[in-house]
Amino acid sequence: TYMLRRLLNTRSTPAVTSDDPDVSYMEGLIDRALESDEGLSGAIAILDPLVSVGRLLCQLEVEAGLSPPPDTADQDQFIRTYIKLLLDNDRQPRSLQLSASEVELPRALLQSFFTRSATMQMDATKVLRFIEARFAQGMFGQARLLLQLFETDQQTRRNNERNLFFEEMVLRLLSSRTGPAHLPAESEKRGFGEVLSQNGILLNTLGQDEERVSSWRSLLPDELDETMADAVMRIVPGPRWRDHWRKGEPLELLRRQFAIDAAKRFVRNLTLRVYFITLYPGATGFEYLVVNYLEWMDERFDMVATRILPRLHRESTLGEHSIEESLSLLVEEIFENTSLEMRRPSTEQVATAFGAFEAGLDEIDLAEVPDGEYDLGGLVAFDLFEFPAGSLETRFRLSRLA
Repeated sequence: TYMLRRLLNTRSTPAVTSDDPDVSYMEGLIDRALESDEGLSGAIAILDPLVSVGRLLCQLEVEAGLSPPPDTADQDQFIRTYIKLLLDNDRQPRSLQLSASEVELPRALLQSFFTRSATMQMDATKVLRFIEARFAQGMFGQARLLLQLFETDQQTRRNNERNLFFEEMVLRLLSSRTGPAHLPAESEKRGFGEVLSQNGILLNTLGQDEERVSSWRSLLPDELDETMADAVMRIVPGPRWRDHWRKGEPLELLRRQFAIDAAKRFVRNLTLRVYFITLYPGATGFEYLVVNYLEWMDERFDMVATRILPRLHRESTLGEHSIEESLSLLVEEIFENTSLEMRRPSTEQVATAFGAFEAGLDEIDLAEVPDGEYDLGGLVAFDLFEFPAGSLETRFRLSRLA
């Protein structure tokens, strides 16, 4: 059974566009909201902040040409489901997000589901074909995002998750560049960021655009309870991956990122990569990372690290949890007794690790780093937490966003 209408006529242009290619669909809606006289005041009486935000954004979509949310008893559920999809999409790196026109496919499916329209099967088929196409193109984040709109049995859900996990890891660790690397002469070097971006290597930081946060908060009515205001601000704009470090001071952006459970994210991502290496049927060339991981976990967390991967495999294949759910529980246990210093390193420690990462770029072989989106904080974390990952090229592969 599909947990999920065609809510608009076919158009040659998306409903909400932006002149700036760096502005996401959600950011475009926020910009429209900032130009609106009403803001959130007409919707904020609703106790659910997600629905409050969703009503405004859906209203802006309607003004741009899309059909309104279903006028049924399930309208709030439609808004809640749809806005969560938009927010999850917006948290991805810009190049990996669904575009404005692509967002219309799942919106139409949700509309047909909540109105019990006769077109639901047709709309579901369109979304499933789109998912298949994106899976084939290696856009696994989009495939995962849209698969959440479908109710499936536990076995199917588990198979989908493991297939996506496996293919994502192949992309990260075993893929090649799509074109030749541009290796500038010494006189052409203007900074590591520019050299990397010339080669299609985009470094992202996870955080909030402080200017947008301030602007969005100005939309809230003055009489709004502070608790409710804080609840809304946790939803929009929210922390997301952006290649905006070039527009600010990298160290300050990294400091903000490392304040958002960066150590947990590093261990989580590292565990997933190592888990994949143990599952892959052939040689990856990264088998040494498994040994390094076990030794590092033993030393850092004073635990029997050899139990981690078997437990993750057992619980995600035989238990009721997905890989992500099993890993979340595991990471919480790992960090239960760790120091605050480990979880949130100091500004000085981050600066030292960033300097070591930057210095290593002089020796990097760009031909060995596939073009794509990368986690700058994840790259710096190898020096920060002293994990022996080997070459800088390997660190890049381990830090790729997909």
